[in-house]
Amino acid sequence: MIFLIGIVLASIGSLLIVWWAVRGNIQPVQDVEDVCKLLRPIDLQSFQNLIDPAEDMFLRRRLTGKAFRTVQRARRVAAAEYLWRLAQNAGILVRAGQCARMASNAQVASAGRNLASVAVMTRVLALLALARLSIGIAFPQTTARCKPILEQYGAMTTMYMRLGILWRSQRAAT
Repeated sequence: MIFLIGIVLASIGSLLIVWWAVRGNIQPVQDVEDVCKLLRPIDLQSFQNLIDPAEDMFLRRRLTGKAFRTVQRARRVAAAEYLWRLAQNAGILVRAGQCARMASNAQVASAGRNLASVAVMTRVLALLALARLSIGIAFPQTTARCKPILEQYGAMTTMYMRLGILWRSQRAAT
C-alpha cells in the first residue's frame, strides 16, 4: 500500500514537473518589447567554451586530478547557470509564441505557433541538459553533452527574430 502511494505521488510530481517545463514563464507577454525586457543575455561563446570536450581534455592533461576536479566543478556550475538562463528565455518565448498565435494576421499566428513549439522543445532540452550537468557537478569525471541545445537555441532565436519583424510590420500596418 505504501509502495502504491509512493508511485502515485512520484507520478503526480513528474506530471507537475513536465507541466512546469512546458508552461514556461508566468509573466504575460503582449508584444516584442515585453519579450525584450524579460529575456536575459547569454554569452554563447563562453557557454560553448564551458561545455567543449576538447577544453575538458586540455584541462585534464594540464592539471592534477584534484585541481582538475575543482576546476571542472566550477565550470559545470557556470554552465548550469547558462542552461538555467536558456531555459528561462525559452519559457518567455513560449509565452511570446502563445501570444502571437492569437494575432489576426495569419503569418504572425503561424510564426507564433512555430516559435511556441520550438521554444517548448528548447526548454525541455535545456532542463534535461541541466539535469545531466548536475550529475557532472557531483561527478566531474563524467562528460556533459550539451551541444544539441545550442543548435536548438539558435533555431529558436531565429524564429523569434522573424516573429518580431512580422509583429512590428503588423503593428505598422494598423
